[in-house]
Amino acid sequence: MPVMILGAIAGSLVLVAVLVAVAWLVLGLNLVRVEGSAMEPTLKRGTYLIIRRAATAPARGEVVAYRLQDPQSTRELMFLHRVIAVEGDTLEVRGGRVRINGTEQEEPYIIEPPKYEIQRVQVGPGQVYVLGDNRNNSADSHTRGPVPVERVVGVIFWRPGI
Repeated sequence: MPVMILGAIAGSLVLVAVLVAVAWLVLGLNLVRVEGSAMEPTLKRGTYLIIRRAATAPARGEVVAYRLQDPQSTRELMFLHRVIAVEGDTLEVRGGRVRINGTEQEEPYIIEPPKYEIQRVQVGPGQVYVLGDNRNNSADSHTRGPVPVERVVGVIFWRPGI
């Protein structure tokens, strides 16, 4: 009798594992670990996240994972930043404040206001403009330019605390 119960439990565990794996693949999920401080205080170094493949272009305010070529090598690196502006938006950073389409943005998630300026720029077709929540310690669109939407891997699906 105990062998039958153990067999049933093992079979159930295998079935659950297969269902989780299929759901993982169908939903296009990726497990990533936050390595830098660019998204602090929102995402802390060492935090694990589940990223879901984006079905549409990312929206303003979403935190996205995207891949870009490492300038020092031939490999690609994955980055995590917040989408600040999308295709067609105008963006400007002046006096420590971000303005999108002329409207000053409320950004309660940033550590401190940016100490840099960005002259008014329009986000081009098929692009998003991303900034880290740790504005002054982030290599993002203010240093690299807009990110092509096709380079976006996905958006945060799950993180601790949400």
